[in-house]
Amino acid sequence: MVKAKPVSEHKIEQLHLTEMKLKDVNFDPDNPNRLTDVEEKSLTNSMERFGYDEFAIVQRHELNDKGKIVKKFKNLVANGEHRIKKLIEDGHEKGFVVYRDMTEVERRLLRQVHNKLGGQHDPVLDKKEIELLKKLDLLGDLSDLIAISTKDLEFQIREGTRFSTRDQDANPLDASAQMYLEGNIKQIVLFFDNKAYTEIMPKVEKLQQELGIDNHTDLFVRIFNEWLDKHESNTS
Repeated sequence: MVKAKPVSEHKIEQLHLTEMKLKDVNFDPDNPNRLTDVEEKSLTNSMERFGYDEFAIVQRHELNDKGKIVKKFKNLVANGEHRIKKLIEDGHEKGFVVYRDMTEVERRLLRQVHNKLGGQHDPVLDKKEIELLKKLDLLGDLSDLIAISTKDLEFQIREGTRFSTRDQDANPLDASAQMYLEGNIKQIVLFFDNKAYTEIMPKVEKLQQELGIDNHTDLFVRIFNEWLDKHESNTS
């Protein structure tokens, strides 16, 4: 794998949009970014309301560390996979992307940056903005667009803080109780790697059928409470 240039050697580059056939786009199975069902729905709501407003970045040719092409027309999405898939699902045959050559390392770095560099909201200003949206009777709209329930948004207005449904801590015991009560078991399982997710979900669904429980959340709360009771009795 080739090395990336030090950040100091780069200059800000103006990027241009290219229209390409979406059937030619390839997706990286190693992409670690996953959406829950709720987040998928919010992404659909957002794109239906605001359009395809964040353009995907697609690796055209793969380069080596000397800038030479080692694989032509790789057409691998570096960022924006979920949005491209939504366009395809909606029947679009073409879409505009940032289409550029890069090394494999650059593609992976770029993906990490876009997945994780989101900034932090000032809690006071965030609360003020959500209060304004509530006064305009848009709290439900906001909930549909960002995958956070109106109850949680009300909590943020009241307390000035919020919990994250995508808390990155992999220890379920350290996640907020609100996640288990309001969340979806898929959100919780997504803490773990894809292999664990693939192995766990069929067992969860089978147990759900055997116990006659309608949804993942109720099943998980039951399992978690039983485990917690046992854990507390063993440590007391």
